[in-house]
Amino acid sequence: MLGKGDGTFAPHVDYPVGSAPSGIAVGDFNGDGKLDIVVVYGFNDARVAVLLGNGDGTFKPFQSTVAGVQGGSIAAGDFNGDGKLDVAVSDNSVGVDVMLGNGDGTFKPPVSYATAAGPLMVIVADFNADGKLDLATANATSETISVLLGNGDGTFHERQRNLQGCEGL
Repeated sequence: MLGKGDGTFAPHVDYPVGSAPSGIAVGDFNGDGKLDIVVVYGFNDARVAVLLGNGDGTFKPFQSTVAGVQGGSIAAGDFNGDGKLDVAVSDNSVGVDVMLGNGDGTFKPPVSYATAAGPLMVIVADFNADGKLDLATANATSETISVLLGNGDGTFHERQRNLQGCEGL
């Protein structure tokens, strides 16, 4: 719903994105200075839908690409420092699927990184203050979080366990 600037909103507009959407993120995925939307959808054979923004609050029809086995949430960041947004998708079965952006609203095939069991949510931040984006997942089945430190080139270290057996640094 677009804001009118007076505390009210215009009527909502619905955009189809595929069955069972479970996560959404916003960013400029094609480098045109306009916000775009990425959505992960589909429980088995998850996909990422990209809706390129027109710059006026409307979006073009979605383009879809394979994301992984079981999509959950999605987060965006520039994982390899090339100025193009990439995405990470929590894959409820195996871990996190990282898809590097091509800069035109499309992505390279997913690369999977293992986490503890049942990652439902993924977030992006620089957890160790080294200037490289890292990933963290909330893992429902194992009741843990997993932290994957970024290498700055679009790849991530394997998760590490702390002394209590939980996921972490």
